[in-house]
Formats: sequence, structure tokens, C-alpha cells
Amino acid sequence: MNGVEAVRSRGAKVDAAHLSRYARGGAVGTFGTATAGYVGADLPVNAAVLTGAAVEWPALEAFFEARGTAPVVQVFSGDVAVHAATLAERGYTLSMLLHVHARGLVDLPPAGHDVRELLPAAWSVLAARAFGPGSERVMQVTAAREDTTLFACSVAGEPVGVGALSVFQGVALLFSAGTVPGARGQGVQAALLAARLERARALGAQAAMVLTTPGSGSERNVARAGFTLAAARATFQRR
Repeated sequence: MNGVEAVRSRGAKVDAAHLSRYARGGAVGTFGTATAGYVGADLPVNAAVLTGAAVEWPALEAFFEARGTAPVVQVFSGDVAVHAATLAERGYTLSMLLHVHARGLVDLPPAGHDVRELLPAAWSVLAARAFGPGSERVMQVTAAREDTTLFACSVAGEPVGVGALSVFQGVALLFSAGTVPGARGQGVQAALLAARLERARALGAQAAMVLTTPGSGSERNVARAGFTLAAARATFQRR
């Protein structure tokens, strides 16, 4: 099975495991083929991932409503048709669409700038600089995750970019990549991609997966790093 096939077959389950790793400090619930996580008030990682057709909708929605937040569900493109009618009937609307890219872990891109691991406290501060005001809490939550490797990229000795890596079911998920203003356009993200792919291979992964905004600079970066568009992930929220 190549990288694209691995992500198409396992991507939703990888995403559910990823979500659960965020929510270890909050609450996790399983509702049929839906995995829901709540980390804290007003955090973008409060969501449920649908991995099959048998979703226990009332219990899933009660999980979020009991915590004072609107239900949010994430569905990979292969399953959107399965849930489309139910989502509409229950009052959900599309709030975000991301592209899911995949590649195998052979013929990796060359190393770029100096990329090293960074301790959680320092990583969360640098990540908040990269992602901007309002991101501080979610970056602290990201830095506190278990089984997550945190990277920083330096240019001329100055740390200017961040990225994170976790491995699930043989698939490495690359996420939380950003560069501080003023250091963009210097190959920082290319270096972070190359370093995380190398580490993923060393950790025994067979494939890598990354999500990007369609048409973004991040999408162009992952294409240059050998990733192929494998799927899309739609996010729906009930108002």
C-alpha cells in the first residue's frame, strides 16, 4: 500500500486518534463511529471525527452541549455522501474545507535550515508568534500533547518556525506548522517538512499526511515536498 492509499484508507481514523490525543486533558467520547473531543472553552480542537456510518447523533450532540459548545463534526470526503442528508436535517452547515495530502517515506526531500526539537514551553511561545494573537492557548495545548514531537527551525541562529509530528497506525501526521512574520519566504517550512518526514521514517511510519487550506502557500510547500492530494476533510457546525 503506497502513501496515498494508506491515507485514503486510514486518514479518518488517524484524525480521530489525533483529536483524542488533544483531548486527554479534557474529555473524549465515542458515539458509534464518531470520536468526540473537548479540550477547553473556545478552542478549535473541540470537534468530532466521523469514521463510519453508525453515528449516535443525539448522544454526540449532548456531549458538546453539556460543555456549552456547539457540535462540530469533521468528515473525510469519502464519507461525506453517507452523512450529507443527516447533517442537513440536523442543522449543520459547512464551516471549513481542508485538503488532505499524502506521500510515502522514500525519496525524501533534502534537509534545509537547522531544525531541532524544542521543549514544550519554548515551542508554545514561538508557535504563538508564528500563528498570531489569539493562538496562545491552543499552542499550549498542542505543546502539552503526549507522544508528539515538537520542532523549531532556525535561520542564522534565530528560531523562526515551528512544526509538530505524531504517528498513528503507521501514518505520520504533520501539523501546527508556522513561521513568524518577517521570516517567511526563506524556506523555513520546506526545512520543517523535510526534517519531520525524516523523523517519521525513523519512527517506523510508512506514510505521511498533512492538511492544508486549498490554494495556500502551505499547499504549494507540501506539493514541492512530494505530497499528493489524497482527499478532503469537511468540517460542519450546528448553529
